[in-house]
Amino acid sequence: MLKKLSEMLVVQAVKHVLDFIGFWPIAVAFAIATAATVWTWLSSASVQVLVLTTFSTIVASVYLALLPRFVRTLFATKTFDRPDLSPWSRATTLRLYQAACLLADIDPTVPVPAPARGHLQMLISAAKEEKFKTNAPNKDYVSLQTEARAEHIKKYVESTGMEWFS
Repeated sequence: MLKKLSEMLVVQAVKHVLDFIGFWPIAVAFAIATAATVWTWLSSASVQVLVLTTFSTIVASVYLALLPRFVRTLFATKTFDRPDLSPWSRATTLRLYQAACLLADIDPTVPVPAPARGHLQMLISAAKEEKFKTNAPNKDYVSLQTEARAEHIKKYVESTGMEWFS
């Protein structure tokens, strides 16, 4: 019986919500919703007002419970300084992660920062499809450390409609 109950979609959904938000914010939200519902019921309001009050209080309480998580996420956002492009514009060969970071206007580092990951995937896919030449022995060995001539990467990037970093 408990096995079937734990497999139910509603139970799984509640479990995921509790894992995401946490138990106490949800418990406080439902306590506030219950108090508002009881207050509305005791004030002899109609059923429509009772349902509307209950639903809107639950929704507002859940948003209130998410507010601290939103604020933490907002202040955890990292900003990146624009790199000095002069040494990079003179480079004859670049590793794919370096080119991706420079296309995203950030200093090349490993692990690759989030803003450059899309560019890196694009460059790796293009290298595997042999849209530009690399130093990899074959397309199975293409990775973020794969080197390519800067002029080949530049031609490919410009063929996609993007601007080269220099």
